[in-house]
Amino acid sequence: MLLCISGLGSWGYIETFREIEEYSKKHDTHFDEIFLPIGSGGTAAGVAIAAKLSGLKTKVKAICVCDCATVFYKHINSILQNDYGLSPAQFKA
Repeated sequence: MLLCISGLGSWGYIETFREIEEYSKKHDTHFDEIFLPIGSGGTAAGVAIAAKLSGLKTKVKAICVCDCATVFYKHINSILQNDYGLSPAQFKA
């Protein structure tokens, strides 16, 4: 058995988004945007995957704390494609 761990951390953030979704339903509220710091790309990838899969209109916005945005665009798309078999994300600067 082979286990690829590069995008493994993003799974925890998928669960985190599920909790945000439950909170929204329980309190009859909606989050238009979620802002988060990005240091490796795993958090942003996980939250973006969860946001997309949930069907909610919540936008995920990551703020670079190191490197430049282009580095993270490539890394996040690598996680999406190689670890999850998903299409590349469309990024807006």
